Amino acid sequence: MSKFRTGTQGNPNVLSANFAEVSLLPDAQKQTMCINLLREFGCNNISRINANGEIIHSCILPFGGHKNGDLNPSASLNYQKLTFNCWGCGNSGGLLWFIGVCRGTSSEEARSWLKSETGNGGEEQNLASLLEYFDAIWSPTRVQHSPIPHLDFSVLHPWLAIHPYMTEQRGIPVDNLKHFLVGYNPETRVPFQSSWKLSERIIIPHFWRGILTGWQSRRIFNDGTAKYISSPDLPKDSTIYNYRKDKAVIVESPMSVISKWHVAPNLEATFGASVTDRQIKLLAEHNSVILFFDNDEAGWGATQKVGDALMPYTNVLVADNPYDADVADLSDEVLKDMLANPIPYSLWNTPKELIPWQALS
Repeated sequence: MSKFRTGTQGNPNVLSANFAEVSLLPDAQKQTMCINLLREFGCNNISRINANGEIIHSCILPFGGHKNGDLNPSASLNYQKLTFNCWGCGNSGGLLWFIGVCRGTSSEEARSWLKSETGNGGEEQNLASLLEYFDAIWSPTRVQHSPIPHLDFSVLHPWLAIHPYMTEQRGIPVDNLKHFLVGYNPETRVPFQSSWKLSERIIIPHFWRGILTGWQSRRIFNDGTAKYISSPDLPKDSTIYNYRKDKAVIVESPMSVISKWHVAPNLEATFGASVTDRQIKLLAEHNSVILFFDNDEAGWGATQKVGDALMPYTNVLVADNPYDADVADLSDEVLKDMLANPIPYSLWNTPKELIPWQALS
């Protein structure tokens, strides 16, 4: 049976996709559900609830860094805005981010967990209403989006060590790793099958406009876990890794940026080949771009989508890459030559045959 009990009977149909109607969900209902969430995560020190909808409580983030355990409550869970903020440790984000961090999961997994806590009994339907509230606010088809987390830099302190995997196996210069504050966590708690597993992982922080928004973690060994796992609400679909506002070389992976930053400091990454409209708007602010997506079906599709979208706004070029290799695989010399001799996007065609890079490296 779910631990969430509101004490009042909710209506699963109280919400609709219309945001104006969604906003009418009673504050008392949202307040009770948020208090129950805090109790679920072990918060026993709620000091007050103010007129702005803030439930003031002792911070329970796993990386809060409160020396005295936050005995004088400095955290706020706002049941009106569905956001979390701690003045003591400087971390903030949306409610699903807060749930994901407290449980050690992604935002989507936090949503799934909430659904698993929702039963068919009348008292539990209020939680279902809250889920519909999330969906209406953060629907991809709407203007509203989940708040971008703001994390304090001190969160990274335990992970700033450089692992030999990055320097010896991948050959990445130490200066590159230090520049991007790439670190290592030997005991990253990650989802595994229906339980959890401690995984040795590289930590790749993501800063957006000077704010730490979270990180990607990459497994070092094939331990059965996902290759890449992102921290809750990492804004991969609305930001660009290593974003600059001059001429840029656009790649898919932050790892490619980190690997070749010493060759091309203007490398930027879109966190994969599924480039969103919000990311394209950011790329359109550049005076010129060189598209350098991976040489595969997904990368070619991204090149065509982004190239077509950017043509009216900026000078679009494409790296003429004949190899079955992405940016991180190429030698520094070959990469320099490709970036020095890009072709206009209007002349680019999908490669019909790729040269095996392994035979040349």
